[in-house]
Amino acid sequence: MSLINLKKNDAGGTPEQEEYARIIDLDINAIEVSHMNPRQTRGEHYDSTKESIRNIGLLQMLTVTKVPGQDHFSLYNGGNTRLSILKELYQEYLAAGEDDKAEAIRIQQCRYVPYTDDLDVLVKHMAENEERSDMTFIDKARAVFQIREIYLRQRGEESVSSRDLASFIRSLGWTRVNQQVMTELNFALDSLEKVIPQALDAGMGKPKIQQIRRWWGYVETYLQWLIDNDKVTRRADGTEQPYTIAQARQLYFDTLAERDSDEIPIDVDEFLEDFRCRWALELQQYDPHTNSVRILGELEMVEEHGHVPEEVPMEELRERLDATATVPPARWPEPRKPRTPREPAANGDSASVESGHENDGDGFDGGGSGEPGKIGRAVQQEC
Repeated sequence: MSLINLKKNDAGGTPEQEEYARIIDLDINAIEVSHMNPRQTRGEHYDSTKESIRNIGLLQMLTVTKVPGQDHFSLYNGGNTRLSILKELYQEYLAAGEDDKAEAIRIQQCRYVPYTDDLDVLVKHMAENEERSDMTFIDKARAVFQIREIYLRQRGEESVSSRDLASFIRSLGWTRVNQQVMTELNFALDSLEKVIPQALDAGMGKPKIQQIRRWWGYVETYLQWLIDNDKVTRRADGTEQPYTIAQARQLYFDTLAERDSDEIPIDVDEFLEDFRCRWALELQQYDPHTNSVRILGELEMVEEHGHVPEEVPMEELRERLDATATVPPARWPEPRKPRTPREPAANGDSASVESGHENDGDGFDGGGSGEPGKIGRAVQQEC
């Protein structure tokens, strides 16, 4: 099978019998999106692309194929946005009575390639859209799910690791997929699609999805530590009712679901703070001292260390430090006793004159006698 022969043919040929790539003229109404099309959302550049096609026409021709047994042609590797726009413009021109424009856009030159299999078509779609940065993260996740299903069906297997599937996808031409990306794609599809579908379809990207997944992992690790140490086994009122990971997961994703919107982007930090406050109320049934600040501190330790560090016995630590210290303990001097005020001279006026100072009567007696001038005179005597 050659993909180099691009001689022009009309649409009257039989693609199933002519196994080579070529250029053909097609009625856009005879072309459908691929049944393997992973896109379920409109691209963010839809409107600008539509204006470009309206003004200067289609610059990049569509690539089509024909699945055996089907009457219509289908897109082979992308082009969903362009085909949708062509059909919209065609209807708009007809509605406006601009038949000449409608007819000019109805027939398009397309590149035909022979059909291979569903998996090849799907991967080609993904590689094309990845190159154009033209798909939402959740659409990519749906595509990976489809590829996994085909992979398992073709091999008669029940499961495949993310590493092996990523390697397989790269071998087919979608080269930007790796194990880390697979982890986020699987989380988006398995854990988030039913919880925040509007936000995902509106274009929530990998950074936020990664943050939501990562912090759920911290919550799970922290709660498992609480469970292992019997800290959430018995309520404060004495009732034995263990708290489970399933309860925490329900609260986590219910709190997230309340923020689902296709208009207002989800603030992940705000969501996490709200969750911690609600979770603190649930955990207070086991430990009344639990609060959101304490939970945040524990989760940050999990983030830093990968686990909750063991509690340090502070009293024992102080004793060990004192026993092994090589520097003598600090000794602070005893405070000096207050000076006893000196008794004034028998003749206060003459004493003041002899010392070269005059008593102005503004001093106060530090001994509490209530007589003015004694502190002033004492200082004068010390000087």
